Amino acid sequence: MTVFNMSDDFHFIFPKKADRYKNVMATSVDFRRLEKEYCICFYHKSNDGSIEEVFNIITVLRSEYAGLQHGRLIFNSEGKENCEKLKRLLLGAIKKDIDKKMRMFSTAREFHNEMKRRHKNSGALCFSLFAEGVSGEPIPEHMKILKALSSRFFNNIRSRTTFKHHVLGYFWVVLKNIYDNRPYLHVNFYIDTRDFNNVIGEEINACWFNALKAMEDREGGVLHLTVTKEFQNGLLLRSTSGYSEQSGENHAIFNRFNSDASVITQDLNAANSEIYKQFTNNKDKQYFIHYLYALAKESYFIAENTHFFGSSSVVKRLK
Repeated sequence: MTVFNMSDDFHFIFPKKADRYKNVMATSVDFRRLEKEYCICFYHKSNDGSIEEVFNIITVLRSEYAGLQHGRLIFNSEGKENCEKLKRLLLGAIKKDIDKKMRMFSTAREFHNEMKRRHKNSGALCFSLFAEGVSGEPIPEHMKILKALSSRFFNNIRSRTTFKHHVLGYFWVVLKNIYDNRPYLHVNFYIDTRDFNNVIGEEINACWFNALKAMEDREGGVLHLTVTKEFQNGLLLRSTSGYSEQSGENHAIFNRFNSDASVITQDLNAANSEIYKQFTNNKDKQYFIHYLYALAKESYFIAENTHFFGSSSVVKRLK
């Protein structure tokens, strides 16, 4: 049975008491994997508000980490002013973040288990919703815009026939767009069958673009990740701008209809978890749990007192 504990991935800075007798060399730590799998960031804005930066805390740790020697954490800046303060800041930020992620994972897994207990044969449809940033708009402000857009989206789609009759519940999580550090929404719908087709995808698109239009014609898009025999995600990828051409050849969004009916699509955070996001309808029950665990690792906390995960189940089904 798989044990899910994110602290185990950071044993080289948070060793268990029983492991303190072993030294850890910096070269033995796979920082590249951690940078890919985890989103642990620090947001900084200059005093005059002209510059904002998002620091990857794992990348900062990677540049400083020199090992764990005789139970003591060693940094490359050892002996320099503020080294001990930097250690406390980095370790405190990482500990706080993975604690939040583990709580989110636990909540998401409980919600999923309850949904599957009540609806054993339900299917899953996951997709990502994004809005492009406006020049000069701070990232925390973009988070507020995303919240307003998501409220419009969910209010709109609840009135749609397909949603009313077939969607059993859903959850969402905030992730980080690797191209501009802005937050976006990853959503999973529980549907009353695994044999759903493109109709639900078209309704998702319509509701998101209606929300964008209502917010002063914001640019944005929808990225459909689920791959099934009947659901042709490649025909549903949408963007309202030339976003893909500006962001590099590996960007996942397409401006036009994709020529392929079903495609393995990289999500906007490029976290290498596509294998879980694409095939959430896998019959192996643990597969979906790994998907939830990957989402928890990737969750993006950009501002205090901001919700980064939410869920809802439909109590009554319409006949």
